[in-house]
Amino acid sequence: MKRIIALLSAIILALLCFALASCGDHKEAIETVDNTEAIETTAESENVVIASAGTPVYTLIRYIDAYQEEVDLIVAFKNKLIADFGLTFQISADWTMPSSAPPADACEIIIGLTCREESIKTIDEFNLAYGDCAVQICDNNKIVMVAPNYNDLDKCFDYFLNNLSFNENNELIYNGGNYLYMAEDTNIFEKGFDHSELQIVYDSEGKFKKHADSISKYIKKNFEITVKAVPETEPKADHEIIVGILNDKERFKYNYSSLSGMDSIIATSESSILICGSSDAGLSKAVESFVNLFIRSGHISTMNLPQQTVMTFNTFTGGENPALINGADTRIMSFNILSEEWDAAAVMEGRDIRVSAVILNYLPDVAALQEVSNKWYPILETNVGGIYKFTRTKNLHREGTYTTLIYNTQTTKLIEEGLEYYSVGNSKRLRSMVWGVFESIATGERYVVISTHWDVGAERQWMRMIEASEMAAFCKSLRDKYNADVFACGDYNATESTEEYKKFIQESGYVDAKNSAQVINRACKTYHTLFSNLNTSIYESIDHITFSKETKSKVLYYNTLIADYVIDASDHNPIYIDIKLAK
Repeated sequence: MKRIIALLSAIILALLCFALASCGDHKEAIETVDNTEAIETTAESENVVIASAGTPVYTLIRYIDAYQEEVDLIVAFKNKLIADFGLTFQISADWTMPSSAPPADACEIIIGLTCREESIKTIDEFNLAYGDCAVQICDNNKIVMVAPNYNDLDKCFDYFLNNLSFNENNELIYNGGNYLYMAEDTNIFEKGFDHSELQIVYDSEGKFKKHADSISKYIKKNFEITVKAVPETEPKADHEIIVGILNDKERFKYNYSSLSGMDSIIATSESSILICGSSDAGLSKAVESFVNLFIRSGHISTMNLPQQTVMTFNTFTGGENPALINGADTRIMSFNILSEEWDAAAVMEGRDIRVSAVILNYLPDVAALQEVSNKWYPILETNVGGIYKFTRTKNLHREGTYTTLIYNTQTTKLIEEGLEYYSVGNSKRLRSMVWGVFESIATGERYVVISTHWDVGAERQWMRMIEASEMAAFCKSLRDKYNADVFACGDYNATESTEEYKKFIQESGYVDAKNSAQVINRACKTYHTLFSNLNTSIYESIDHITFSKETKSKVLYYNTLIADYVIDASDHNPIYIDIKLAK
């Protein structure tokens, strides 16, 4: 007996682990909502004994390289079986050493896109595409639960659990038969499509060729299909994967102007897929996400996406709401991003995206940066350069300066800038005050921001005492010269209880935003061992944003960012203030 029920379904993608294992368990937020009609079909079959005499008969089988999120879903399914029926089922991988492989007729519930023949046969038989799923009773004591998108396994689990019950012999029986859920989307690839006719298209200048070649390589590796990567100068094919923003935007129509920061998307038309981002870093993550979501499974069905779908990827995860606090019009951030040169653990891969994402998520009008190495500059220029500019990248000796400022060109004008050396210090590249006079495009109000980095170590405390006095005098001179509020940001390498910090505060007449802002969301220690949690119970910090007691602008908000995503970016946590500029 068959029954067909029209349902309304919402397909919502959750978190995706996108980084390499060497970079930690990094996750990426994805948002997409697609309301579609769907068809559920069931077919009766013989009942299956799942457990007998209080002992499970079947084993749960998963793909050996399943995403953690998919593993979590299967574990939740297992826990639901424990909670509802008091039975603990074993979970095993789909591949084992030949010497320890189970017999061909072993009782198994095969879950997800495994390498087992039953999984592949079910997908091919019903032409399952993204949004579809099935529960099928197969020969040799196998039950298959499969979905091209692992998030849709929940539908299989719900159906399966709702059709379990104990019989008079205390056997746990599955009596649901075969189940098929078909989302009534029209997918981009028709049944029987020869995927070798697909082509991957990049821009005519070749900027995105490496990404297109990467996708081609992964398709070949996972699907054993050769798909060419070609420039946009080649004739258009019926089905294409567009990589990056092409010069010929008619090739895939999309509102590209809506992309900003590190935004990235995967979108579909009636016949093609668009993978793009507003920056090279955003595009890199979109490509990586596409590979992980739709290619890495090893079955081509995962790439058969619904038509007219948009998936938006937010690289930054966690943290406070990035919106300015009510009443503020300007944000100033201070962030020591950690040079890779003096910490073997401070590899750039992974951290580069995180530092860039912090900046682009919180969009400071001006950010004071420290430890910007010669390797950091081109990375930041690539990742955030569409919005931000450096005030300078070199010191007065034409060496790369570790201490610098960036400003948001969409909101802020740079009026004047400079660099002032301290009379002491272990490095002219490190120990300086980089300053800029900025003007708000919206209000026309001007203000000054300093980025600095005092000497480090107990043996150099005498140097910091001198640097404190010199910065106090310099702050006063800038205020007098430009008749504007001055904000002194940076890594002082001195906590509030040190003599050098107190000397600066006393001689400058400044106060610290962490105890003077109208709203203080989080004031705590900012330095920590890279990749280790921050102890927020400690109040004193070495990173500061200070300003004169006579400041006319209103400092409305102070915050220390402590999200896990930020912890792995540097050994310092960024701090920022939201202000209302004085008229």
